[in-house]
Amino acid sequence: MPSFGIIAPLRALDSSIERTAEIVEAMGVLADDRRPSYEDWLEKRLDGLAAGIRREAERWYRSLRVGGPRARPRDPPSGPTSTP
Repeated sequence: MPSFGIIAPLRALDSSIERTAEIVEAMGVLADDRRPSYEDWLEKRLDGLAAGIRREAERWYRSLRVGGPRARPRDPPSGPTSTP
């Protein structure tokens, strides 16, 4: 895992965070542990639904995101914004 001491030198070089992420990923040391934004979106949409409906709706949505035995995943840009 890269040390946070690397941030100041990269800023001095005017390096973007995107480029920095590319470099550390290429080095094999990037650990992206951020929660995907669609998780919060999905949680908000399913809040208040009955347990059975919530479970089935969540299963359906996740199959759209990651695919399933009979379906390939959708493109990330067509995720939450295209689902009512």
